[in-house]
Amino acid sequence: MDLKSALSEVEAYLTAHFESIPYSTHHQDHVYRVREMCRYLGGRYNADNDILEIAAMLHDIGRAFPQCSDHALRSAEMTETLLRDLKVEQFSIHLVTEAIRCHSYSKGRVPVSLEGRILQDADRLDALGAIGIIRVISHDNKIPLYDMNDPFAERRSLGKSPLDHFYQKIVHLKNGFHTPEAQKPALKRHRFVLAFLDQLKQEIFLIAG
Repeated sequence: MDLKSALSEVEAYLTAHFESIPYSTHHQDHVYRVREMCRYLGGRYNADNDILEIAAMLHDIGRAFPQCSDHALRSAEMTETLLRDLKVEQFSIHLVTEAIRCHSYSKGRVPVSLEGRILQDADRLDALGAIGIIRVISHDNKIPLYDMNDPFAERRSLGKSPLDHFYQKIVHLKNGFHTPEAQKPALKRHRFVLAFLDQLKQEIFLIAG
């Protein structure tokens, strides 16, 4: 089976997968936003859309196992099993899984293929801007939004609060994009995040303006 023929089977698998796990900030809505961005970027750069679409759809399925220390690797392994079961040729499986394996921000991997670079760009774009802010804040409602004694970590190391996460990861994302077509919206979304953080600082410290 070629990748185009496998798309409907992958779609059905993905729907069942998300129905079986609790909602998270890497759930079906995130995956479909990433897929749409991949379609756009792929069209701009003449990427292999079948590889790109399936990689986008399956790039986070390994997050269903929170005890796993490398969700990208787990997602790639699960994808390989699925595509082998669908009788997809091995070379296509390799291209899809390689893109998935390299997409993670925290692992610092640099994709070799165009499709891998586009997937990484699309995934990072979704962590910026308005959607990115919502995702950070809604990630875990069991911990405080910020450290009340030192909200902006002026006298402490960054920890695990949502506000800290902006400074640990989100504000640094703008420098990690591969394609110019992703860099342009990334910069715009980055500025939006900075404006949000500035407004938040004013509100926390009751600064008028």
